[in-house]
Amino acid sequence: MRIASSRYLAALVGVAALAAVSQTSFATVTAPPDCGDCVKDYKIGDYCDVTITSNSADPGLVVHTDIFNSVYGKEFSLSDGECKTFKLFSIWTDETYVNGDDTAPKNITVNLGFANPLVNAELDGETVGVKTFLGILQYGQVTWGAPVVIDLPGDRNFTVSLSDAPFNKGLFGLNEGECFGADICVTICQNSSVCDEGGGDVPEPASLSVLGLGAAALLARRRRR
Repeated sequence: MRIASSRYLAALVGVAALAAVSQTSFATVTAPPDCGDCVKDYKIGDYCDVTITSNSADPGLVVHTDIFNSVYGKEFSLSDGECKTFKLFSIWTDETYVNGDDTAPKNITVNLGFANPLVNAELDGETVGVKTFLGILQYGQVTWGAPVVIDLPGDRNFTVSLSDAPFNKGLFGLNEGECFGADICVTICQNSSVCDEGGGDVPEPASLSVLGLGAAALLARRRRR
């Protein structure tokens, strides 16, 4: 009778353990960051976050710029190796002829502020007046330096670059005005990234103890046979 009672008790403990496991809750345990391809969100800042500084008075070619309204607050997503290109601003001159002082390069700087991620990209370039074929063909030219690399450890690495362009081309002079200017595009490329932490459902410690209790009861029952 004692052996039968022990077996009966062990069976009851096993059944109770299994019932408890079926009703136990699961806790979310975060997994380590994944170094694979991730999709990251980007957002350009507002009016105050995107600025351009250019040569606005003599000497040098006087240029004007206008940022496209569609830039402010622009949102997009990129995965590793993917790029996004869109028009950033227009550039033009109201001068009618490339004079001697206009052939001296002048600095132009674009500050592109992001709201997501919260960083700034400052890109430097030059504007200059160009005369070719003894002055028959004349135009302005904007040329940019190397792309800016933004490295955010534990998040992403991406580059920002601007397009070179001639503007206000004309014969024996310049075709002045905004309608003969050029549109400058920005290209943003995501080089690498670290994925956001994910998680999986694993039993809580209390659940593991219940499982251990059930296993012990079944083992005791087996030994008594």
